[in-house]
Amino acid sequence: MKELFFETERLKVYRSCPEFLDHLYEVLGNEEVMRYVAGKPLTYDETIERLKICTTHWERHGFSLGFVFEKESGAFVGRAGLIHLAYVDTQPEIEIAYVLLKPFWGKGYATELAKAIIKWGFSNLPIESLIGVCEIENQPSERVLRKVGMQFEKTAPYPSHGRVSYFFRCLK
Repeated sequence: MKELFFETERLKVYRSCPEFLDHLYEVLGNEEVMRYVAGKPLTYDETIERLKICTTHWERHGFSLGFVFEKESGAFVGRAGLIHLAYVDTQPEIEIAYVLLKPFWGKGYATELAKAIIKWGFSNLPIESLIGVCEIENQPSERVLRKVGMQFEKTAPYPSHGRVSYFFRCLK
């Protein structure tokens, strides 16, 4: 059942639920989209597991990655939200994340979502900072993180896949 997580001027973001599995596969199974997320597309079975991880994170913490739709057209855009870094909830870092399907690149949606995610995080979670992570080759995502006020912190491997990434941070 669709449950609204948050919305922006042009987008609605819904909480993760099983009815969005095929939408999730649109993102996770897309080679071009996943190039900077996991390095390769995921299989349908891996997508099912990822949905379980996301749903479990939501049940434990009250937030996770949601499913993004355009308000005007109802078109599925991608995913966005907050997670414990790499879904590892034994560490304190909370990461803003967004991934959009290619037809929605270059429309300002990533910036719109990142601003809303940061606002939601600081308004609803007992945290003093948020991080944003992008692979060093992902210049559009780096621009978004800088545009929303995040400051470069370090270059390091991303915990779940080990690919070298830029880590940014913003303070409450």
